Amino acid sequence: MTGFEAVAHYNGWMMALLGATIVFSGLAVLSLIISQLPKIFALFEREAAAPPVEVPSAPTVAAPEPAAPPPGPDEPEGTVLQIAPLAATLQAPFQLSELYRLCREKDLPHPHLSLSRLQQQGILHPEGDGAFTWRVEGETPQEG
Repeated sequence: MTGFEAVAHYNGWMMALLGATIVFSGLAVLSLIISQLPKIFALFEREAAAPPVEVPSAPTVAAPEPAAPPPGPDEPEGTVLQIAPLAATLQAPFQLSELYRLCREKDLPHPHLSLSRLQQQGILHPEGDGAFTWRVEGETPQEG
């Protein structure tokens, strides 16, 4: 007995089908586990949320109209106003990757482009080894 006759006699077709089913099931389970890894990692990385702070309500007083609207986030001044408080929380000199991470956490638009623009404008000074310092107000940017 040889060929397909032997395969049929010794349940070869069922073993082949069972083997394919086991492999397919294993791959499906593996892909499900891999797809859930970001959620599992997020659980470990989540920090304790700070309790909300109650702000006492002050009586409303008509404020004078501002002379000019504040700069938008797409303007260079707006970018500085958004990122400067984040840079102030870091110890100088700070790693640019840490400032980028803070920008991503605060959902600032286009953090990579914004930080690149601040480097080009001389507001972020490179100190070497990926460390940067924030330009002090009134200081002229260094060329280099």
